Order: sequence, then C-alpha cells, then structure tokens
Amino acid sequence: MSSAGSSLRRAITSTGTAAWIENPNPSDLGYIVAEPFVVTWAIAAGVGHVTGAERGWQRISPQSNPQQWLESHNDRPFHCWSVHVRISGRMVGMLSRREVRRWVSSAIVSVALIAGAAVFGAPHGLAAPGDARPNTGSADGPDPAAPTVPNVPPPSIDHIVPINDRWLRVWVNSPAMSRTVEVQVLLPRDQTHPRPTVYMLDGRSAEAESNNWTTLGHADRFFEDKNVNVVLTVGGPASFYTDWKRPDPVLGTNMWETFLTRELPPLIDAKFNGNGRNAVMGVSMGAEAAMMLAIRQPKLYTAVAGHSGCFSMGTDLGQAQARAVVATYGGTPDNMFGDQHDPAWLDHDVLLHAEALRGKAIYLSVGSGLPGRYDTLDNPDVVSTVGFGGPLEAATNLCTSRLTDRLTALGIPVTATFRATGTHSWPYWADELGQSWPTIARALGI
Repeated sequence: MSSAGSSLRRAITSTGTAAWIENPNPSDLGYIVAEPFVVTWAIAAGVGHVTGAERGWQRISPQSNPQQWLESHNDRPFHCWSVHVRISGRMVGMLSRREVRRWVSSAIVSVALIAGAAVFGAPHGLAAPGDARPNTGSADGPDPAAPTVPNVPPPSIDHIVPINDRWLRVWVNSPAMSRTVEVQVLLPRDQTHPRPTVYMLDGRSAEAESNNWTTLGHADRFFEDKNVNVVLTVGGPASFYTDWKRPDPVLGTNMWETFLTRELPPLIDAKFNGNGRNAVMGVSMGAEAAMMLAIRQPKLYTAVAGHSGCFSMGTDLGQAQARAVVATYGGTPDNMFGDQHDPAWLDHDVLLHAEALRGKAIYLSVGSGLPGRYDTLDNPDVVSTVGFGGPLEAATNLCTSRLTDRLTALGIPVTATFRATGTHSWPYWADELGQSWPTIARALGI
C-alpha cells in the first residue's frame, strides 16, 4: 500500500459531513468510497471532483487554516484537500483498485441486464391473462393492481377461505393500503402450542392471487412438517414491499412496510397462535425487500434470508436498478422514494444501514449466472433463464458479495452460499429454501 493509502486510512471520518484527505504523492491516483457515493480524486490533474455528492473541493494551506494543516500534516509540507460529502454518519473506507474494477464490472453487468431485458423479453407492463410467460422471479408481468378502496376499516381480518385444512387465504382490512389485502397462511400440524412465524416475500412478478414461493418454490410441501406459521404475500409486483411516497396509477397503493410490519403481525399472532418470534425471507426483488424490512424494523425479526438480491438502494447503480424494476412493470419510479436526490433512497440502503442487522441470523445465497443443473434443453424456459436470468444472476452475485463483505467488515456473522452455477430462476431458490432453513430455524428456536 502506498503512503497515500496509509494516510487515507488515518483520514477516515465516522461522523459529520466533512472529511480531509491527504495525498503526499502528487502522482498517485486513488479511489475511496463514501457510502453510498463513490468519490474520486486526481492529484496529478490538480483537480478534484465528487460524483453523486455535494461538490466542494478546497485546497488548504498553512495560511488559510493553520490548525487543520497542523492536525492533518504534523508540520509536513504535503498537499491537503478538503471534500464535503454527505455520508449519513457512516465510515469512509478506502476502496482498492481491485474493488474499483469490481464496481465497474457491476455497472457493465447492469448494462448487459438491461440489454438482455430488451432481447429476451423482459416484462412489458401489464400482461393479459393467459399470456405465456417464463417462470422466473423477475421476468413476468404483473396483473392489474387491485383498486384502492377508500374508508376501509381498521386493521382486522376480514374473512378466511381455506385452500385446504392447513393452507388458508386470509383477507386483511388494511388502512395503510386503503383496501382489503390478501395474504396466504400455512399452518403446522400441531396448532395447540404457540410458534414462530416466517414471512415470505415474492419476486417482482408477484401474482394477484398466489405467491411464487408455493406455485414455483413448493414452500407448501417444504413446511408441511415444520412447526411454524408461514405468511405469504399475494400481489405487490415491482413494489419492493416498501412504503411508497404516493399511489401509482399502474401499480396501485403500496404501503407494504406498514402493512407487513405494523398491521399484519399482531393479527397473525392473535389468530394463529404466534409467539412473537419472526423471520422474513425473499427472492430477487423480495430479497432486497426482506433486508430493507429487517434494517428498518430490527426489533421485529430474529432472522432474515435473501436469495439473489441487490442491497444498495442508495447508490447511483442501486437506484438505477430499482427504477428499472419499477419502470419495466409500468410504474413511475419517483412514486416510490421520490426523485433521485430524495433521502428516502438512502434510508432504504441495506449496506448503508447494515449495522441494524447485528444480532440476527442472516442467510444469503446466489448463483454465478452460468447455466446449471436446471438450465437444460428440456426446460421450456431455457432461452429466457440463460439469456436473461444469467446476466441478472451475475449482477446479483456482485451485489451479494458486497453485502457479505460489508457484514464481515462489521463483524456481523452471515451464512452466505455462492453457487458455482445457476441462473436467476425458481428451481435454484426452491433448493435454497432447504439450505437456508437450519440457519433460520435455529434463530427461531425450533
């Protein structure tokens, strides 16, 4: 590491909005990351600039600020620069050239993802009933949003319709969602004792009357002998299961965080003998949503699992990906967290708020994007899963690596599975449900 790198490590700030950066080697070119923005400087060019943050470089000399000069240089005649960056009280850490290449690679993969969406049939807003669509968690179009109904009653269970004796359709009156919302509930064999609850979030293709965790992931079979309640979201395509700033004309009213974390759990526990211990898990869009719920409501969940997700909503790249998800399903991205400068994007950045995951059991999984055991010629969706799901999974592999590295740096235990093959598709996530369960079950006390 250069002397400049050593100085940078000593120049870290963990609070406030200003950080001084010392570079005693004028020919050196380096990079640092200030979550959630990438900041670059170029001493050799004699200029500095800030990407995605507040611009304000200033050269400091002994004459202009003697105290700061002494503190930063210890009387050494080196150049010192001051950069003002909003970093929300988070650490500024050095980013190596290898990590820079990795970040650039992530951007390239995202471009490939967008291109793949165009070539291999990414969703086009609303799909007519009966359309043939590939069974991936991120490549299907949503059904029309349920109409918003004014003046709904306070949170309450409206009615229940059994699919069978242990699989129920439950409609909940939700003031937050301004309508009656369906969830589905799987019950254990023994219903005489209190038990934990697992909340399962769908991918962005969430259907209006089902959840892909059961239709494609076979969660109903998996949980048949497990002593837990399972709550499955129904609907919410491209919603990120979060609270939107305003209703969307296509995707409807989305106040999922309030519904899932405040309105629903007390009703589930009271009706179905829950013991107050909860886990949340999701795939693709639902993976990021699960992690967002966990950082924003840390007291609610004991365990969290995310499969093939991205977790940096506040970065330029992460915001672009989220906006693409919403837009490709016909929604208006600004309706979710506001324009690109709105602080709500930072508020939902999992890497930025990863400290909130401390004390929870965490399971992450992702494939490499290379074709695997389920991507064979006898799979009718192989063109889509390889051509579209391959690049998408490669992108989420980078995202998962970043979150794993972040948790490791914070000293927060995480179980992470990086498969050598596998695309962004449900057969792999069905496998991961079983792989993740020991981690989740231990945290729930099962």
